Amino acid sequence: MRGEMAGGSERYTNFEEWERKLRLYWGLVDEYEALDNPPADTLLDLYAKIGELYYAVSQYRQALDWSEKLLELAKRSGERRFQGVALDNLGGVYAALGEKRRTLEFYEAALAIRREVGDRAGEGTTLNNIGWLYLNEGDKAQARVYLEQALAIAEAVEYSELAAAARNGLAR
Repeated sequence: MRGEMAGGSERYTNFEEWERKLRLYWGLVDEYEALDNPPADTLLDLYAKIGELYYAVSQYRQALDWSEKLLELAKRSGERRFQGVALDNLGGVYAALGEKRRTLEFYEAALAIRREVGDRAGEGTTLNNIGWLYLNEGDKAQARVYLEQALAIAEAVEYSELAAAARNGLAR
């Protein structure tokens, strides 16, 4: 997976650093959830970060749980942009689990929302993720269609990490 989780997350070689971040985020979630009216955008961001941390160390069940919590809160709070993030992250988890059909369903839903809300960087990320899914399945022609779109968006919004990921896929 290459989007919010894989493309934007670190790969941890130091368990203590990973655990420190996880404890920090959990503590913040506890503090915010204890408020009478917690700020949804802050909780959404924290849920996404916790899911990304679990994904980064291949703890896919936990990544799935936090991504589902993210989607549920995003729907309840009407935060469409975070719904797109959650759906993209869920697609990434299912990609890591080898479930192509579910992966595509989540990516396609994420792509529709990202386009609807005008999240160009997110749109490019999801296009890149779909491209890599096809690339990993051996369908280079279909991968190219998505990766070229991702690269065009990455260049338009000056998102260098996304551009590099798309170019890497196109070079394969």
